[in-house]
Amino acid sequence: LRIMASNGLILDNRFERQKGCAISLGAEFAFWHEAGWVRNVIVSGNSIHDVGTGSGILRPESYTMGAISLTARTEPESATYFEGNRFIMIENNTIDGCSVNGISISFACDITVQGNVIRDVNLAGSATAGSARGLSSLQPITIIKAAATLSNNRIE
Repeated sequence: LRIMASNGLILDNRFERQKGCAISLGAEFAFWHEAGWVRNVIVSGNSIHDVGTGSGILRPESYTMGAISLTARTEPESATYFEGNRFIMIENNTIDGCSVNGISISFACDITVQGNVIRDVNLAGSATAGSARGLSSLQPITIIKAAATLSNNRIE
């Protein structure tokens, strides 16, 4: 699910056995030069199982580094970034199985991540995934080039 719009709800969906991430929110400025920043969105109650199974998500130029990815596709060599994605709540989701991070947040501020259950993520163990964009990490919840508040998330 690729969202490049503001003011919405992503509630109670099931995502299973996908090659890429399950939910991607954010602008696309590098190739297509379309859409803008995402603001005022709630991602809640979604069930995500066995995603990120394709090789594309593991490439150094990948920008969707989590089962739920809040990001912006920018030029990889750009050293600057803008926290344009704002006022996003990611809550009460279950993520069970992903080759990369459970939740990845970049190019964002005023983000709340709470009450999520995350298990069996970073299954590929690839430190090079996203490295061309400075988004490499092997954590269940990753915050790079962003600011977010985390509470009551359960990592299993």
